[in-house]
Amino acid sequence: LRSRVNYLMGGEHKLAELIDHAPASLQEELLGALKSHDPELGDRLKKRVVLLEDLALLDEAGLKTLFRRVPLRSLAVVLKSAPDLKDKIMSKVGHGAGEWLAQEIELTRESPGELVESEQRRVLSALSQLVREGSVVLRRDLPAAGQSAAGTAREENDPRAAAEGGAG
Repeated sequence: LRSRVNYLMGGEHKLAELIDHAPASLQEELLGALKSHDPELGDRLKKRVVLLEDLALLDEAGLKTLFRRVPLRSLAVVLKSAPDLKDKIMSKVGHGAGEWLAQEIELTRESPGELVESEQRRVLSALSQLVREGSVVLRRDLPAAGQSAAGTAREENDPRAAAEGGAG
């Protein structure tokens, strides 16, 4: 019966889609609540949903691809609101693009929460699309239970396998 309900309602795929379209500030909260209720489901969904923190997982080539897909002003608004993320990304960006992005961040005013959420959604939507297309690859730490996040990284060669909950 449960599998029939999951099939009719969309199951895990639909839940991942709903979380993916939630505001960035709500995504972590939803994933945390799901993980506390069902740790396995929470872990599978976290692998399927692209979060704001995943921007830091992109290498220089992935960032360049994202820069071509998202207006620089959108990235500037997002990074200005997240200084830790900004530092991680700026350390990976090449000199020319880095100066350009740094200047845009500096010139960007503090934005109201609604604008930040909207720009986060725009950036995450573009990143999700790039991952689905296979244009960029996210490298995620997958620490074993009890280990720190400094464990080994696994490259997700096929984003569809991750989206289907398969192990790569």
